[in-house]
Amino acid sequence: MNSRRRRFLQASFAVVLGIAALILVAYRVWHPTPPVGGPRIGVSTTSGPVSVVRWPTYEASLARAGGRAVPITPPGDSGLPESAIDTVLDEIDALLLGGGDDVTPALYGSDADNAARTDQQRDEFEIQLIHWALDRGMPILGICRGIQILNVAHGGTIRNLRADKRLSDRHGVDVVNSW
Repeated sequence: MNSRRRRFLQASFAVVLGIAALILVAYRVWHPTPPVGGPRIGVSTTSGPVSVVRWPTYEASLARAGGRAVPITPPGDSGLPESAIDTVLDEIDALLLGGGDDVTPALYGSDADNAARTDQQRDEFEIQLIHWALDRGMPILGICRGIQILNVAHGGTIRNLRADKRLSDRHGVDVVNSW
């Protein structure tokens, strides 16, 4: 093998090793190992595309803050059996309600055209989760949609930002679809 080809291969190998090292460092930053004794945070989620994108972010963020994420999905095909929900709630220290599709308008007395995409099974499950968590005196954090479902669980309504272009632009709401 000539020296020019050898230098090229050595340089290529060094670049590959450098990229691999950067990937490992980035992975450890974005996916830290959760602490063994940290609080267990139940994260309400679904098996849909929004959850697939958000779950690693929630998990990494909670780990960086010293907590451990525990997924909680609605009962049914891909979720927990209803009988296991009490057990899961007894094993977590707090509840995080994450983002996702719009809350089903019928749950707060509004018209169906006030939402782009909904998941009524998730909505009803999260409302029940909220009540179960409150009965246990458990802290609850809502992020985006999570704040909205907390509001609806307490009898509140949601304003349709898509109906007003100025508001939809200000809040970054896609007029056609929220996701």
